[in-house]
Amino acid sequence: MKKEYDFSNAERGRFYRGSKPLRVVVNVSESGAHSHFEVYSDSQGKYRFRLATASTVIFTSEHDYDTKDDCLAAISIVRLDSIVAPTVFS
Repeated sequence: MKKEYDFSNAERGRFYRGSKPLRVVVNVSESGAHSHFEVYSDSQGKYRFRLATASTVIFTSEHDYDTKDDCLAAISIVRLDSIVAPTVFS
């Protein structure tokens, strides 16, 4: 990485696409198995989610949500935060 970059000829907003949604595709599995979020209803009728592949559950939410929309909002937060979240060992 350079210590300094020259932006004197830069064009402001050249790559800005205001009306188009940002689509980030990340495949972290070496085996090629794509993960997905599953939303399900537990025995009390509350919504939960899990991250899974076709054969393995990777993560299950501990929290339950009253509505499906609340559950989907939580998935959105996990998606956004996990892209930039550091790994911390305790």
